[in-house]
Amino acid sequence: MKSAILLIVASSVALGQNLSGQPRCATACLISAISAAGCAARDIGCQCGPTQSVIAASAAPCLIASCAVSELLQAQSAGSAQCSIYSRTAAPRPASTTEKSSVISTTE
Repeated sequence: MKSAILLIVASSVALGQNLSGQPRCATACLISAISAAGCAARDIGCQCGPTQSVIAASAAPCLIASCAVSELLQAQSAGSAQCSIYSRTAAPRPASTTEKSSVISTTE
């Protein structure tokens, strides 16, 4: 059963070291995995971005060994919520389509 839950948890364990909502059993696992992935403690963009799968893979064995199924679900929910909040607030802004160019003309 834990293995099935792991697939769900693995997709959303990164959370910018804002460990609120995380079960106590998950905090050391997540701190270690976030650091091992090369993300800064407060860099949620790194943690919820391209390195999210690296963090999940690194944290998974520790989470399975340390947490009960209900705690794994809680960890997944907290991580998913944090990355969802990040995604909503960090949406890329559209590029400006009204760029001006300057041409300097010199005449003799």
